[in-house]
Amino acid sequence: MQERDRLEQSVSWLATVQMLSHAWAENRVPTAYTERTLDEARAQLANAKQDGAATLVARMRDLVRQRDRAAIRNTIADLDGPRRALELRAATMKRSP
Repeated sequence: MQERDRLEQSVSWLATVQMLSHAWAENRVPTAYTERTLDEARAQLANAKQDGAATLVARMRDLVRQRDRAAIRNTIADLDGPRRALELRAATMKRSP
C-alpha cells in the first residue's frame, strides 16, 4: 500500500470516529458497536503509523467504556487537527508527480 493510500484511509478512519462519537454522545448508536468500531479505528491508525491519532481514539474508546457522553463531546474536536494535517499531506501527495 502506498503512503497516500494510508493517509487517505487514516483520514477516513478519523472522520468515522468523529461521526460515530457524535452519534454515540447523542445516544443514537449502541455502545458495543461504538466500542468495537473505535477499537478497529485505533488499530488501523496504529498500523498506519498514526500514533498520535491512535492515542486520541484510544482515549475516546475509554470514555465510551466509562459511558461519559459529556467528556466525549469535548474530545471529538481534538481529532480535527490530526485529520486536517493528514488531509493536507494526502492532497499534497496527489498533486506531486
